[in-house]
Amino acid sequence: MNDDPTKRRLRYGWQRRAAAASFALAAIIPNAACSSTPAASSSEPTISTTSKAPSVSPETTPTAEPKPEIKKVAKPWHEGDFQKGIQLYWHHNSKPFDADVVAEQAATSLDYIVDLGANSVGITFPIYVDGATPTKTYADLVETPSIEEMDLLLQAARERNLRITLRPLIDEANIAAEKNGAWRGTLHPENTKKWFDSYGDLLIDYVPLLKKYQVDEYVLGVEMFSLQGEKNEWKSLRQKIADAGYQGDMSYAVNWDQSPAKVPFDTIGLDMYPAVDLPDSASQKQVAAALGQWLNRQPKDVRSRLTIQEVGIAALDRAFRHPWYWGAGNNDHLNLSVQKKWFGAACDAAKKSKTQGVYYWMLDKFEDPTSIDPSKQLPKDFVGRPAEDAIRSCFKNN
Repeated sequence: MNDDPTKRRLRYGWQRRAAAASFALAAIIPNAACSSTPAASSSEPTISTTSKAPSVSPETTPTAEPKPEIKKVAKPWHEGDFQKGIQLYWHHNSKPFDADVVAEQAATSLDYIVDLGANSVGITFPIYVDGATPTKTYADLVETPSIEEMDLLLQAARERNLRITLRPLIDEANIAAEKNGAWRGTLHPENTKKWFDSYGDLLIDYVPLLKKYQVDEYVLGVEMFSLQGEKNEWKSLRQKIADAGYQGDMSYAVNWDQSPAKVPFDTIGLDMYPAVDLPDSASQKQVAAALGQWLNRQPKDVRSRLTIQEVGIAALDRAFRHPWYWGAGNNDHLNLSVQKKWFGAACDAAKKSKTQGVYYWMLDKFEDPTSIDPSKQLPKDFVGRPAEDAIRSCFKNN
């Protein structure tokens, strides 16, 4: 199908900074209960005068608040297992850097992902290029998380025994602002080799973290359609990452309107947002059949190397026909059953088509699953909605 870049930006643009905005939607679900732990009390220690070295009296020893137990995947992923994943969108460089705050954010997000029954997490974060005809790639000082922050996040994911995919994603905000209709799939560098050198230099910055936490997969490109055919550059990039010491899988995520078979990578990701011509009343089984038919257009050997790195849909009327649209119009109407059926159907189709796994898009860094406010939820959100049950069912039964 022909994909409209404007619609794609609705999926990847304003919604990334949604945590800082308020969207007045009907309160369809009750507030999730919040739990709090009272701070531990302490008293002043008593210092002994009978010894040169000060000691603390056993009766008044301060008791530190115990660290919460780390939630771990009950059955960790192993090679050949179906990847049951959530894409965690980690953005905004926290300044001033506060390790305790970042660690708490990471724990909140990852504990929720483990509670869903996932065995995998995809960590997507934004990087930037300097326009539609780029000369360089860079980490934005505001939106790209720092290396220190990513270190804490990867540590928390590894502690929970999650399979980890690290997924840098070229943000489109400044690209679209420069040229109408431009997006990451229409990049035309002034000098392709020099731009790939800059791109590779940025990706190599994360290799020490990949090695430190034994990250399972590194996604070297996402939806970069205009550059997919640069086979020599992609080969050179893979070699640079390998020479830097990374030994895990290196993959590329293709957009849903492109052929995975033409991507010059052995491990392939797919961002799955095909239009399905079905009414909102269609059953999950009918939606799964349509998605399965679409997936099965790919040869069996391609599907066996394919992971659905993104699948999502807004909880809106008529969303089956435009799953890339996240909703911002005055005439949008929430439809939670549409989202639930799509999520369940995507899992059914991915499994039946013998793909390597599925990752639901997405949990935002600033979205606290323990304190949902229905009035601020966006149409794309699944936390606390029926679609969450579909995810749990998918992960439990696969």
